[in-house]
Amino acid sequence: IRDLQLEVPAPLGLRFRLGALPSRLESALAELRASGASLLAYPGLQLVYASFSLDASPDEADVEAIFHNVKSVARSAGGGYVCEAAPTSVKTGRDMFGDLGASGAIVRALKQRFDPTGVLNPGRFAGRI
Repeated sequence: IRDLQLEVPAPLGLRFRLGALPSRLESALAELRASGASLLAYPGLQLVYASFSLDASPDEADVEAIFHNVKSVARSAGGGYVCEAAPTSVKTGRDMFGDLGASGAIVRALKQRFDPTGVLNPGRFAGRI
């Protein structure tokens, strides 16, 4: 199982790590499987790894649909997501850390408090912080 987790997706693949509440894990897995994801789940840790294959020149609409679906599944499962692996063309201009939701204001305040000049990895954290 650990080998599967560490396996790097194909150069044109997407891999997401999602969190899910225990009571919503089964439905999250079903939704992701229905959308074509290869899955690896750690129910005790409330973690799901979902991998998607992409074509050689991925259609932006397909990529958007995958990100939208993963975001929707994570939200309905009571968790969040991170895109761990993606082609550079997919990463460009896209937030790979998921949705901050209600905690966004707190994260921004912490960033401002401890990095007031914004020199530490500007724009590379969730919410482009």
